[in-house]
Amino acid sequence: TTTFNIDLAPKPILVQSGTILGCDDNEDGIANYDLTLNESFISNGQSGFIFSYYNALSDAETSTNTIANPSNFDGGAQTIYVRVEDANGCFDVTTIALGFGISPMTSFDSAIVYEVCPNATVPITVEATGDNYTESDVTITWYNEGVLVSGQTDLTIDNVLTTGTYTIEVMFNATGCTSTQDVFVEELETCIIPQGISPNGDGLNDTFDLSSFDVQNLKIFNRNGRLVYEKTNYSNEWHGQSLDGDELPVGTYYYVMNFQGNQTKAAWVYINRESN
Repeated sequence: TTTFNIDLAPKPILVQSGTILGCDDNEDGIANYDLTLNESFISNGQSGFIFSYYNALSDAETSTNTIANPSNFDGGAQTIYVRVEDANGCFDVTTIALGFGISPMTSFDSAIVYEVCPNATVPITVEATGDNYTESDVTITWYNEGVLVSGQTDLTIDNVLTTGTYTIEVMFNATGCTSTQDVFVEELETCIIPQGISPNGDGLNDTFDLSSFDVQNLKIFNRNGRLVYEKTNYSNEWHGQSLDGDELPVGTYYYVMNFQGNQTKAAWVYINRESN
């Protein structure tokens, strides 16, 4: 009589893994994943198993073409096959679904230069644009030179008084995908309104420079009260020219500027065309 010893050890009993989410940072359909995240869940907390990962079921069943670095895997939305093997060589295969979400894309208007005055007491506002989301889709955090700016949770950060790099961090609420974008706020050498201009081409005081005051509208009048120049969203464009572009004569002119949202200033500015 022949006796056969049959190993009746059961296969590992596995629990179906949930989806592992990656973030597609550049919308190329590829994200980075740690496939090993759910090993404890898959084995239902049991230990002593050997895990290996595959792109195809046939590879998992034959233990060929193993994914070399499962903790740092680049791929798209796909199914990964997990072979779970015990010390006796018994194994079972389960799957992991990989999903991905896009990262939030945020931008700043490159035409806007953000500037603050030395020892500023009047704040400026810095505004970002959500290119692929609305504010209700995300959680927003602002930092100045890496330090959290408390209470700023919108695309617009106000009360900016100091120079430095401001960083907006945006996270999609549904996926946790996060990205950051930087903008630099410069500090001006001075924030004094010029009392005169000398548009003679020497590079000194050639324009009425109000670029540090966030001017919404500037109107300039001659001594008779006639409007000779006007500009919305003014920076430093006036060099003594009229509305028609003609050169205005030397003399004193009266200006009214609306700036920094709701402020108004009216004063005199003198045009001097003589060379020094």
